[in-house]
Amino acid sequence: MEYGAITSPGYARWAWGEISAGARAAGRDPGGVDIVSPVLISVDHDRRRARDAVRRVVAYYLWRVEAVVVEHSGADPDQVEAVRAVVASDGPDAGAAAVTDDLIDVFAATGEPDEVGERLQAWVDAGIRGILGWHVLGPDPVAGLALFAEQVVPELLGSARER
Repeated sequence: MEYGAITSPGYARWAWGEISAGARAAGRDPGGVDIVSPVLISVDHDRRRARDAVRRVVAYYLWRVEAVVVEHSGADPDQVEAVRAVVASDGPDAGAAAVTDDLIDVFAATGEPDEVGERLQAWVDAGIRGILGWHVLGPDPVAGLALFAEQVVPELLGSARER
């Protein structure tokens, strides 16, 4: 099973509860259900550049995502509405300026490699069993992918083995 394009740990936790209840009601073990989700990732040695790289994508998806995703995300509804209003009137490039750091924290795993690894753990703790890093990967996507593969993934795998 896969979640949609923009997922937060809050939404993932809520959705996992719904899926688990449905599995139990059908007589199935929820532990046998694998959940995969795209997670917006941006990694760079410059934390600010990594965070800024996701603003446009967050703006676009906040404008088009279903209300249930935002409702269970933990995001401030007023901040979400401000972004949606700007994107609706002026497009996602303008909407990027309305994306707050709080919204980035809710909907993306961004920053330096150790920070991204810590943030991704929140999605794992919320029930995600497969993370699809997507869309941005950083201000320099090739360098971001290398950082992700060389520094973030080994940390996540090490954490998983310790469990």
